[in-house]
Amino acid sequence: MRRKISIGFAWLKQSRINCQQYKYYLILLLMILIYFVFYSNLWNIRYLKITDSSITDTIPIENTIWYKLQGHYYLLVSKSNYWFIQTSLLNQQLLEQYPYLNIVIEKKFPRTMIVNISPKNSKIIWQKGDIYYLVDNEGQLIHELRTNTIKRDNFVIIEDRINNSVQLGARLLKIEDLNGIMSVVAEFKEMNFTNLQFNRVIYDDISLSTIKILTNNNIEIHLSYRKNITDQLNKLKLAIAQNKLDFTTIHYINLKIDQQVIYQ
Repeated sequence: MRRKISIGFAWLKQSRINCQQYKYYLILLLMILIYFVFYSNLWNIRYLKITDSSITDTIPIENTIWYKLQGHYYLLVSKSNYWFIQTSLLNQQLLEQYPYLNIVIEKKFPRTMIVNISPKNSKIIWQKGDIYYLVDNEGQLIHELRTNTIKRDNFVIIEDRINNSVQLGARLLKIEDLNGIMSVVAEFKEMNFTNLQFNRVIYDDISLSTIKILTNNNIEIHLSYRKNITDQLNKLKLAIAQNKLDFTTIHYINLKIDQQVIYQ
């Protein structure tokens, strides 16, 4: 009988020891898990991917992001930790610093951050010499661009041959004229002329009585947005169909005159 009681106490004592060991193991496991999630460098952002960066120098944006990811929250968790990065706050801070851009930040598991950049309400670039500026819908020059990465197909480039110099913040065109240029370019592109691909608009007439489209083969197409644009372009289309134009010798084509296509 005593032996059975002794065995029972021993088993109970061993059970308590095992239970305490399990608790220690559980605490140890929890501490490892906390370290792994909160403090381990395995979850810190290491790669930054910028998409659609053709309209601006991304280096200042990248530097700003890396600067914002430095330090810790309450001296504990790294601000670059994948699980605790406040992308909405970071996105808001960047938008305040770059109001002319649309910026969307996303996380990609486990160590990558993707920053999508696009121009805000702008499809126009103003060219003065070798300098390019982003233009908003009201005709204001809002940002100087990187000239070596501009995707021309995404924008209408207006080459300034009038002003000696331009400055950020300047409004060089009335909204009516700006809309007129965009309408002419849009309809010209829709015609999809095989040998006359759009390159840019030449701005050398303050009154914009003539809008000059420069093609990829350096031929100027002269139009007026104050007349029916489709009728003007249909004259060009007909002249091409009738083989009246030799694009190897022509310098400009004037479509402004009613019922005529004048070229030289």
